[in-house]
Amino acid sequence: MNITTKLVCVLLLPAVLLLGAGCNREAQEKSILPSFEEVQAGYVWKEQEFSQADGKKLILELPFQLEKEETLQPNTIEKLESYSYYDDKNYISAELVHGIGMPKEMAENFDMEGFLKASFVDAEGLQVKVKDRGRKQVGDREMTYLDVQLLDKESDSTTTARLMNVGFFGGEGEFWAVSWFAYEDDPAGQRMIERSLESIRVE
Repeated sequence: MNITTKLVCVLLLPAVLLLGAGCNREAQEKSILPSFEEVQAGYVWKEQEFSQADGKKLILELPFQLEKEETLQPNTIEKLESYSYYDDKNYISAELVHGIGMPKEMAENFDMEGFLKASFVDAEGLQVKVKDRGRKQVGDREMTYLDVQLLDKESDSTTTARLMNVGFFGGEGEFWAVSWFAYEDDPAGQRMIERSLESIRVE
């Protein structure tokens, strides 16, 4: 079993275990001119919008459309919406989770140590290395982030992958968690992570 097969099963666990689950989205797209490398890889960048309960929208760019996931409904928050995409041809993926009505104590206790543990509950055979973690300013939004390197030791692979996670509040009780996955030697995949991360805004 390779690293991407393992990860597709656990990418949604971080936010689900930390928050819970629910459904429903309003998303709009507009085309953004891709680079030559991304055209070669078959990517078409789009700006996607996800509605908050307070009327604002989370906006971010991705080279694919996120699809709604069915998730478990927790008792700790009002609602959870979950979206993801997995490209088994180019070995990139992303997930987005939106929690509504998150209790103040959960917000205060949120940290990426817990996010990491939740992410790799079932990641047997993976060597996990934390590259960087802390607080990050993206536009006008401060985010908690965790940048992780992965290696599939079970299959004797020498190809490392990257999993970038961020968590932040878009408004009162409006929590977002986003994760991106790509192999470290894939320039288009790494650009996907950086460009998508830097594109995040709430307005």
